[in-house]
Amino acid sequence: MAVIKSRGATKRLDPIGLGRKFVSFKTRNCNRHFTVHEDLLCANSKFFRRRLQRGRKAVDGDCPICHESLDPKVDITFCGAKYGQNVHEQCIDQWKNSQAGGPTCPMCRSVWISRRDELVSLQCNLDVDAVQIYLNWLYSGNLHIDDAIDRDDDRFNTLLLKAWTVALAFNDYNFKYAIIAEFVSSVEDGKNSGFKSDSVRYAFEECSNHFMQYFVVGNILITITPKWFQDHASEYPTSFTHALCETALRLLEQRPTRTELLEEYTYGAYTMKEEDGQEEDDE
Repeated sequence: MAVIKSRGATKRLDPIGLGRKFVSFKTRNCNRHFTVHEDLLCANSKFFRRRLQRGRKAVDGDCPICHESLDPKVDITFCGAKYGQNVHEQCIDQWKNSQAGGPTCPMCRSVWISRRDELVSLQCNLDVDAVQIYLNWLYSGNLHIDDAIDRDDDRFNTLLLKAWTVALAFNDYNFKYAIIAEFVSSVEDGKNSGFKSDSVRYAFEECSNHFMQYFVVGNILITITPKWFQDHASEYPTSFTHALCETALRLLEQRPTRTELLEEYTYGAYTMKEEDGQEEDDE
C-alpha cells in the first residue's frame, strides 16, 4: 500500500507571498544562523507567528491605500503597532515618502514601525540537520532526507524523530504529519524495518513527548514477538519496556495496523491506499 494525503484532511493554505523580510534564528546548542522568509515561516509555524506577527490580520480584502486586492503574490507588509492591517509594500513606501514628519499607519494612525530583520534566539536544543530538513520542506513541500542515509539504518529513524522535535518546538503540525507519513511509507515500501534501539533511546531518553513515544511503541507492537523480551529488551531503555508492556496489556490482541497508526497520529491528514493488484495486509 502507498501512503497518500487524505483529501480535505488538513486546512488548505492560501497562496503565500514570500515577501521582502527575512528572519534569522539560532538554537541554544548551535551558533549557526538559519535564515528564512518571515512570511513563509509564520504561515506554517504557530510559534514564530506568535513571536513575530502576533497581531497580524489575515491577508485578504483590499489594500487601505490603493484599494486594490491584497494579492499574496505581491509583496505585502503589515502594521506592527496594534491594528495589524496588511498593505502593499510599494504602497506603504509611497505613503511614507508623502508624509511630513514621522510616517503613520494609514488605518490606525499609530507611528509606523519599520520592521527590521532580526535574530531570534531559541531556548531549546535542536538538531542542525533536522532544522535544515524543516526549512527545505517549507520551500519545497517535500521531506528530503539525505540519500546517503540507508532507510534501514536506525540513523534514518532517529533523524525523523529529531525532525519531529523541530515540529514540536516550532508548533507546526503539518510538518509533524509529514514526518509520520515518511516513516510509515518507508516501512511499507520494505526499505525500513522500523524503530531500533538508538531511535527508541532518543524518543525515551532525549525527548519527553508522550505522543512520539507511544507512536514508537505502537509501531514496534505491530511486529514484536514474545521472544523479543528475552533477546533484545536489555538493549532498550527501561522506560520503553514499561511503556511497551503497558500498551500491550491495554491492547491485548487488538494490535493497531500501520494504516490505523498513520491516520490516528496525523489526525486523518494521511491515509493508506491500496496499489493496483495488491491486497491489503494489515499485519
